[in-house]
Amino acid sequence: MKKDTLIILASGVVLISVILTVFVSKNRKSTTSSLNAPSSNHQIDNDQQNFKTYKSSSFDFEINIPPKFTVVEKATYVNFEASEGLIDLIVNRTNLDNLADYIRFFDTKRNLGILSERNLVIDNNESLERVELNRDNGVSQKVYYIYHQRSVYLLSTNATSLYSDLDQIAQSFRYTPN
Repeated sequence: MKKDTLIILASGVVLISVILTVFVSKNRKSTTSSLNAPSSNHQIDNDQQNFKTYKSSSFDFEINIPPKFTVVEKATYVNFEASEGLIDLIVNRTNLDNLADYIRFFDTKRNLGILSERNLVIDNNESLERVELNRDNGVSQKVYYIYHQRSVYLLSTNATSLYSDLDQIAQSFRYTPN
């Protein structure tokens, strides 16, 4: 009975995350804050390599981002926007104890083709880098899944020109409790 409850709960979380992702993708007309003029929500500092350090005000992480990106942080997501496209960051809470179980469960809810996959450790967290093909709409995207204490940070982009930026951003991820 307890396992059924956990599966139902996890299904609900995944469904809500997918709905929010679709909603966010369709409603991108939100206010942006420039890295050069940070709002009071964001802490941004210069990095040694001309990258900026972005610390989320809501999601307990910081990352290094190239200066070409502007940041939009909302209640349920963070977007890093550039002229070539955007990189999304969404945090999913889970009852599952590890990334492998989360991925196995999450994949049952989507019609995906996995084009490439690599297990990583980022900031001492179980992580997975993938290129996924959504078979429903034919769109491929690169995704990083970073698992930390029953939360999964998903960083993704479908702009192939931003794949190397996504790699640098994801690998600079640091969990930083507020």
